[in-house]
Amino acid sequence: MTARPALEAASRPPPLGENAGEKLAAVLNPLLGDTFAFARRLRELHGVCDELGDLATASLLDGWLEAAEGRLWSLRAMLEGGAG
Repeated sequence: MTARPALEAASRPPPLGENAGEKLAAVLNPLLGDTFAFARRLRELHGVCDELGDLATASLLDGWLEAAEGRLWSLRAMLEGGAG
């Protein structure tokens, strides 16, 4: 019976404190930059595939690019929400 309160306490996230927005930005900004660079590289590779007529690889890159752009949107939304 003593394990239950300990498990409940462990399952609660710790409070972020007063500077939660700064902490969030410190974690998310590098991730945003890396994801932006990844998406930019995917676009470059897609252009190479287009030049070479490689539709299969271009299609694969389309899916990855769509996912990366979704992550960019989510990260920006989290940063904007955390700043306010």
